[in-house]
Amino acid sequence: MCKPNPITLGIALTLTLAGAGFAQENPAEKTQKQLLLNQAATQQAKLNEPIINLAIHYIGENATRRYALSESAAEQLEASLFESVIAVSQESEQEKNFLRELANPPSTSRFLVRILSYPACRTDLAKHLSPQQLQDLEDRANARERRDKEAISGHLVALLDYQLGLTPVQHQRFEPTILADTKQGDWERTSGDMLWTDETGSFDRVRGLSLNGMVSPAQARIYTLLISEFEEENRRHEDLEDPDQREVQLKATTEEIIKMERAGKISREDIGPMIEEAKRRIWADSDLTTSTPRVKPEDRPRLIAEAKLAAYTEQLGELDARASKRFELAAKGAVERYIENQDKPRNADRNVAHVATTTSAARTAPAPMVVTNYPLYQQTIKTVLSEEAFAKHQANQAERVSYRHRALRALLVATLDTRLLLSDKQRARIETDLAAIPLPESGLVNGYQVLGRFILQINPDDMREWQQPFHRKIVEETEWVRGEGR
Repeated sequence: MCKPNPITLGIALTLTLAGAGFAQENPAEKTQKQLLLNQAATQQAKLNEPIINLAIHYIGENATRRYALSESAAEQLEASLFESVIAVSQESEQEKNFLRELANPPSTSRFLVRILSYPACRTDLAKHLSPQQLQDLEDRANARERRDKEAISGHLVALLDYQLGLTPVQHQRFEPTILADTKQGDWERTSGDMLWTDETGSFDRVRGLSLNGMVSPAQARIYTLLISEFEEENRRHEDLEDPDQREVQLKATTEEIIKMERAGKISREDIGPMIEEAKRRIWADSDLTTSTPRVKPEDRPRLIAEAKLAAYTEQLGELDARASKRFELAAKGAVERYIENQDKPRNADRNVAHVATTTSAARTAPAPMVVTNYPLYQQTIKTVLSEEAFAKHQANQAERVSYRHRALRALLVATLDTRLLLSDKQRARIETDLAAIPLPESGLVNGYQVLGRFILQINPDDMREWQQPFHRKIVEETEWVRGEGR
């Protein structure tokens, strides 16, 4: 590993991350860096210096380990890259965008990609690396970003699976569709942003994804009902924060009608009927602009439970009339029991399965009782299906669980890789260690909680010196998951 460069390390003495383990600087070096930082400040840029340092040190280490650059040459490369980064002007639109990313990079990985594409930085790199070496560096950075997007795509499919009950074939169909668009509105998703998963958040993640004819009518019904629930919740929050725009519009219309009466354009008797007509029209227009039909809140849990059972049942294969009738009765009974248990904390379908890992064993919270797991319904499956059909059903359910576990582990690896810029060896070790952690087979698993405990299993001594501050930061960020720092 190349030696720490005083220009690229410890540049922000007020930041905790920058000070840990860095060498002392002489006055001349401090003056040089202060001039550079002042130059950036005059451009109204609040640099994210720890991420800049991490990305540049990653480039320097690759230059020595992969491309046989001497340590002194690598230090010169790091210094020139740092100066090019913080000396960026605002003359062009590209430079303005780059300057904004200096202050708030989406992730270390994406910032690294930007450095490698920025003209001034490419000029610095070309002085030390051959075109083939520079291309290799870019390919590796782009491959990390590709893995990040694939992990996001797999996680979103897993969340859709949790809500809609996808088949293995649907998993494969959805992945490339979601991979093509890793944005949600104007926000570009990162694996780290996706880790926190609770019942409400899980649907917020997949809201807006195009189903594009890839789901059955029963699955589409679940999605529509969940959308209506989400929009109703948003409307409740909006009502608390802002006046109902329909009321505002009606008030303005009423004032116009009164002005018309005063101007002699209408009679006093016309005012009442005209206001009533305006109210009917305004409320009707509002309902038409709502993207999903409104459902009474008290009816929604039952409707969602019925839709989930319908989607589950249709995946059991073709059923004769007698079998269909038995499943209809079993589903009805399961829904009734499910609704009865909605207020019981251990049986509510909205519970989240939390995972806690230790060096000795894994502790899991009780799995939530979802409507398709009710004993009466599951017993009907065992009784009605043939031995072959039941074995196929069990295999499909096992694959669903396995898919969700693989997706979560891939998301965790991508989160650590995009923050720490792992080497191939480090990433392989983390993949192996994560594969050994048992996860619950039912319910949602909150990835952030898994990260909070898994990060302690990573030995800081296995990290490069320039990675260690970021490892410590993740440990600190997740203290509350482990019940620390309270």
